[in-house]
Amino acid sequence: MDIVKYYEEIVSKRHSVREYEDKPVNNDMIANLEEYFKDIKGITNADIEIKIIDGSKYHGMINAAGYNGFLVEAPKYVLVLSDESEHYLENAGYIGQGITLKCTELGLDTCWMTIVNQEALNKALDINGNKVPAALIAFGYGKEQEIEKRLDIKNPSHVKMVETESKAAPKIDLSEFIFDKSYGRLFDESELYTGLEDALLAASRSQSFFNRQPYRIIVDDAEVALIGLKDELTGDYDAHLNYGICMFDFYAVLSATRKDAPNWTFEKWEGDLKLPENAEYVAKCRI
Repeated sequence: MDIVKYYEEIVSKRHSVREYEDKPVNNDMIANLEEYFKDIKGITNADIEIKIIDGSKYHGMINAAGYNGFLVEAPKYVLVLSDESEHYLENAGYIGQGITLKCTELGLDTCWMTIVNQEALNKALDINGNKVPAALIAFGYGKEQEIEKRLDIKNPSHVKMVETESKAAPKIDLSEFIFDKSYGRLFDESELYTGLEDALLAASRSQSFFNRQPYRIIVDDAEVALIGLKDELTGDYDAHLNYGICMFDFYAVLSATRKDAPNWTFEKWEGDLKLPENAEYVAKCRI
């Protein structure tokens, strides 16, 4: 698939859906997702596996996971299990995002859930072993909604429909998302070549907890740096998943035109990014 088609038909069309049809997901699609997982390469050497969880397990998971405490009821869930090695959550977010985009390609809708109690989730799903639940994603066929409305969940007792211009929640503009060589320095977007610009657009439109997008990218001559920002509503767990999701979207689009595109690394950044107190360096990727 060429870069324009991949970005326009998959990455940009993927959005969170929190209401699902009572329609089963067929076994061929499940097998397709499981095969895709076998081929996807993460950004760490963490030992991971996935399990497809049936929607009948919904009630048992209610107190263990959810979107700000509200567990979305769906026909199926993808559970990413991982060892607790360094950066395992970023890796789980990265791989989980690959799976959500595969779902989009298959015509399925998805929604990320926050795991609030790993032990309770293990018990609810009868999971044993050394791996811990790292990511949980609801999926299935989303209910049709008016384009002008979306489900807004602030907490389990505050669920309402709000007006919006599109099904996808608004994202940050690219001009506010990227900086030139150091934090806060405006970037001349005319200097971007097509492949890199589309990859940065994909990263700027990545979904994140409450669509807060508490991260930015600094573009240097030969590499980019992902910068995490402190956010009062985003906990550490969701922040690390956010980073992995953002990194996957960037790499997926960049690699669509460059088969040899290097992946993200957590190696130290050489140089001064001039980060403010509320920011931290996360990872880098050569361009």
